[in-house]
Amino acid sequence: RSDGINAEYGIVNFNQNVQKLLSEMNLVLARRMSSSFSHAISLLPPSLNWIDNEYYTGSGKNLDAINKATGKIVMSSPSATNDDVDKAVQSSVKAFHSFKDIPAAERGNMLLKAATLLKERTTDFAHLETLDTGKPFYESEFDVGTGVEALRFIGGIVQNYHEVTMI
Repeated sequence: RSDGINAEYGIVNFNQNVQKLLSEMNLVLARRMSSSFSHAISLLPPSLNWIDNEYYTGSGKNLDAINKATGKIVMSSPSATNDDVDKAVQSSVKAFHSFKDIPAAERGNMLLKAATLLKERTTDFAHLETLDTGKPFYESEFDVGTGVEALRFIGGIVQNYHEVTMI
């Protein structure tokens, strides 16, 4: 019929088919992302505290990292107390005294190596960022890429300081 009823029904039917297709695509994407997120979660450290070149279990109450999309706990880690922070500061001061004597160009090479390692694991870090913040994955990938470029930029700048020790 040409009185608009069939045309209206066709549009409704088309919209329902599009919605069904999008739902199926989202399900496939969610399954793929779920396995990727599971892999990323497996890469999380046993503790979020790093003191004296090793993971350190804080002695404070547990803090939960919650997946913003699902509301589920991704991981739980003990928080740091004031004593834990004091240990970290003492460790940092000790490390600074040895690190400050490393020539700037060598430190720049360390930053360039860090950029390479971060670039190689962009997907992992982007998944973790998405889990932590709830932002879209493509934004997290962009953020990790920005970090890579920042490390490369600073690492490249200090290559010109061969005879200078920078503090």
